[in-house]
Amino acid sequence: MFPEHRVLSALGMALLVAACVPSAADLTDEDRSAITALSERYLQALVDDDADALASLFVEDGIRLVNGGAVTHGRAAIQGLGRLTPTGDPAGDFLSFQTNNVTIGGEGGLAHSWLDYDLVTVTSEGAVPSTTYGRFLNVVRRQPDGNWLFVAVMFNTRPAS
Repeated sequence: MFPEHRVLSALGMALLVAACVPSAADLTDEDRSAITALSERYLQALVDDDADALASLFVEDGIRLVNGGAVTHGRAAIQGLGRLTPTGDPAGDFLSFQTNNVTIGGEGGLAHSWLDYDLVTVTSEGAVPSTTYGRFLNVVRRQPDGNWLFVAVMFNTRPAS
């Protein structure tokens, strides 16, 4: 089986498990806050173009699926990415990154979140800014120390809403 198929199968299984959970009652407000903060740290690492910070947010064998791009498997591979733009386009600097419609669900030590994002970038000083709209889908796992880390992050672009 190709590595991408294993990755997609694992992500599908994780989502299936999360979807089959009867309720999200086991996730506390503290869990939801921690998962939201994890996503905010992810976005800040992108804005800061900090691959080390980004990699630290994943489990050792974490997966990152980029819109129209390659699968990055493992913390070390994520750390070696280089430029970290959500669109996969290394041209451009972030002007703003706004999230909305955040949904968090799960139970126990496994959860998922998805959200919409609006990203404004500019390719050079004085250029007209452009906006990219997209969605993130995340699978997260509680670690033995109580912190949450990403198991998988996947994002794609979407039409403006």
